[in-house]
Amino acid sequence: MISSIELIIIGGKIRRNEQSVVTYDYLFNFNELNILKTFICASGITIEKGISDYNLEEAITRKKIIELSNLNYVAADSTKFGKNVTVHIAPLEKIDYIITDSHINKSFISKFNKTNTNLVIAE
Repeated sequence: MISSIELIIIGGKIRRNEQSVVTYDYLFNFNELNILKTFICASGITIEKGISDYNLEEAITRKKIIELSNLNYVAADSTKFGKNVTVHIAPLEKIDYIITDSHINKSFISKFNKTNTNLVIAE
């Protein structure tokens, strides 16, 4: 089956322990991209502060990608909710969808209903 989806994986520094890749503008010119959808993860999610992560390098890459993307998706398991960790990435206003598991605390569901961020609970 042939797909019309073009997947771009940004080259840069591999963080072996986290199995992730980070890069900087001097390695890759982000401004040349027209990004329709971005999928990122986060280590912390709060209503007040939005999404955050532990690693500065990854946070910088994610911030830039969020700025350029038309739709922003965050994938995070339910244990990430209610945590505001080391580095701020973006407020919830910048995030269109957060995808999480069905173990999310019901109080977060009602709080998210008051935001513009759509909460998607995977079964």
